[in-house]
This record gives sequence, C-alpha cells and structure tokens, in this order.
Amino acid sequence: MGDHGDGEKDIYIGELGYSAAPGPVSQPVDDATRARYLTETMESTTCTPYVFVLSWQLHPTAGAPAAWTMLDPALRPTQTYDALVAWSQRVDAVRAD
Repeated sequence: MGDHGDGEKDIYIGELGYSAAPGPVSQPVDDATRARYLTETMESTTCTPYVFVLSWQLHPTAGAPAAWTMLDPALRPTQTYDALVAWSQRVDAVRAD
C-alpha cells in the first residue's frame, strides 16, 4: 500500500472465509485447508500495521450458514476454530516472553 501512496490508510476486512459447501461458482474447501488458510491469514495480517480489523464468522446465523463459520450447526468447534485458538496461544506465548 505504501508503494501506491496509501500507507497511512487502514484496511477493514469485514468478512473473510472459505465455504465448506460447494457454491454456484466455487468448489468447497475442506476444514483442514480452511484451518491452514486462517493461520496463514492471521500470521500475515497481524504483523501488518494497516490491517485494522479482520473478521471471520464464528457461528451459524440466518445470513451465515455453517459452511462459512468456525462452529458447526451444533455449535461445536471446527478445525478452523481450533487453528484460531492455537494461533492465539502462540501469540500469547510470544507476548509473555
């Protein structure tokens, strides 16, 4: 962003995710891959000063079916949720040092 004169602007990523169900123009992404994508996203964005907010849907709602969320329809954690917990624990450990 800095290379294009936007280095002082914040980015708000309001919705991020990958569906575990097939869509009209997309293939499903299995939960293990979604978990890896979440980890890679968190690692790359949290050290970027201009990413202000990053949101991934936690639980199913009328507007966000379970295929897009970190909890299944019975509100049990998915591998994607577990990846967020593991990433958070690693960050806490680094901060404690």
